[in-house]
Amino acid sequence: MNFFEKHKQALIKVLIITAGVAALYFIVTKLFTRDRVLNNVLKAYELYSPKDATREIEVYYGDPLSEGRKIYKARIFASKEIVNQIKQAVLFLLAPAPRNFVSYMPEGTSLREVFLDANKICYLDFSKELSLNSKGGTTGEYRLVFSIVNTVVKNFPEIAGVKILIEGREVESLSGHIKIKGILKS
Repeated sequence: MNFFEKHKQALIKVLIITAGVAALYFIVTKLFTRDRVLNNVLKAYELYSPKDATREIEVYYGDPLSEGRKIYKARIFASKEIVNQIKQAVLFLLAPAPRNFVSYMPEGTSLREVFLDANKICYLDFSKELSLNSKGGTTGEYRLVFSIVNTVVKNFPEIAGVKILIEGREVESLSGHIKIKGILKS
């Protein structure tokens, strides 16, 4: 009798348990991702008054055909608070990318807060998923940082630079490839 025949029932139990754990992980992950997307949508509604005028912005995505950048023209509400306009712009990056555009934002990422200091540095505080779910090595990390920084700096000339925070803390890099500690400019 060989090893597999001798331990057949034990192997079947291990496979069943492994499949169950994988299914549970998948379900829990999808539930939390859905909740984060819903939270991002709810945050967007808090950022303007329906009486506010709108303005056009450029959102920096990827181009699926050339692997370069591609600009998407979007409209946001021109609320009196610049921070609210910046939040709206960043929420475009967090939403699913429009057709024929590629988003570099990792799945499950949410925007925790945006604030400005006296020197017009914009602090973008993201959830830990920005770092944990970041993919693509050096190139992917560069594109992600580029899309965030350019979407803010190019649309809001009064902003002198961007600081990316994870869970309220400054980090050296998102996934070990590109240094983001400090002030980022386009």
